[in-house]
Amino acid sequence: MKRISGKDFSSNARIFLECSILNFITLGAIQVILGLYILELRFSEDFFRLVAGVRMLATGLLAIPAGILIEKLGAKRILALAGVLAGFSVTVQGVTSDKFIILIASSIYGSAFAILFVIIGPFLSDNSSPEERGVI
Repeated sequence: MKRISGKDFSSNARIFLECSILNFITLGAIQVILGLYILELRFSEDFFRLVAGVRMLATGLLAIPAGILIEKLGAKRILALAGVLAGFSVTVQGVTSDKFIILIASSIYGSAFAILFVIIGPFLSDNSSPEERGVI
């Protein structure tokens, strides 16, 4: 089997993989910072667990609707929407001290990541060759 470097991927697949890596690194960093922020606001650790649970629940519940939206509106449009939603929700979580708004923003963030999780496989399949798929 021929060894493929990052330069051998199609530009769409390479850019998508690079963005996905940044998204997942950001997800981890945001969760650490959000946890510290919630503790700084004097909210309990249980509230932070609730925020994380709401995010995961939204991700799980919206996976199938995200797939339907991707099919109807196209991957690029929905991926752009997910980026906007993720950025908006993280910003809202970082500037508010209202528990309800933090929970709503966390659910929006989970929704955005549902789109990313659902779109990874089909997008890479459509934008890579059979040789690249063996490496991905």
